[in-house]
Amino acid sequence: MIMEMGNIYYIFSLVILFAIPIILYFILRNRSEKTIKYTLLGMAIFNFLLHFLKILHPSYLAELEHSLIRMTVENICALTTVVLPFAMLCKNKTIKGYFYLIGLLGGLMAVIFTTEPKGHLIYEFNSMRYYVCHYILFAVPILAVTLKEFEPDFKSSIWMPLMFFGGQTIILLNELFLHSVGLVNHTIESFLSGDFRNAAFVFGPNTEFKWIVDKFSFLVPEIFTKNIFGIEGVGDFYWPVVWLLVPVVLFFPLFYFLITLPFTYGDVKEFVSDIKKK
Repeated sequence: MIMEMGNIYYIFSLVILFAIPIILYFILRNRSEKTIKYTLLGMAIFNFLLHFLKILHPSYLAELEHSLIRMTVENICALTTVVLPFAMLCKNKTIKGYFYLIGLLGGLMAVIFTTEPKGHLIYEFNSMRYYVCHYILFAVPILAVTLKEFEPDFKSSIWMPLMFFGGQTIILLNELFLHSVGLVNHTIESFLSGDFRNAAFVFGPNTEFKWIVDKFSFLVPEIFTKNIFGIEGVGDFYWPVVWLLVPVVLFFPLFYFLITLPFTYGDVKEFVSDIKKK
């Protein structure tokens, strides 16, 4: 029962990913607004607690130093897991909209490009925790919108790049913090490497996914891949966070607009009508 890309367990994990929001939709669709709100919030809080309480499992206690690192916001999904309950409670539509987008993307991509469980038994604690975490990240945004607990605002799309870069900067600062307290021993070379602790692509593409980035390399200004600062001990490198500037600014607003369009069509139509009148 080893998880490998393309085997029966991998396919089953994808089936579960899409089945959970569908099943919960039919369970919750005729429930009260309060029931829907607190059910989804409860799922997010459960994920939040799991992120920290996992350290109590023997497999994490056995490698305590590594486990402490895993409790931080070291990647996009970890950051989303920690912030999502608070985002759901805030009234700002842009913040909610961003975590709707990034939770949906993060949960989906994590299951499609399965990383941690790959090569491990599917019933190991960390494999099961991985899937529970990302199933919730994927399901909560879908259910929040389809059950009208959250109504996205298409105008928020222009703020999505800024929100994304804010998140990436937090992950970058987290890495600096881990080094400063001695939990991660970085050299300047490892810190700027795309292949060392770079699940969020803060430091450029890693080797495993570089083929994807290569297809869109024309969107990354060459200067963002050069060591123009004269940093000794390293060659050229992708500028942390900044290297994503052009693709994120171009595609994040468009993607947010498209995935929210089914729920904001009336607002978009009215907006276009107003523009025509003016």
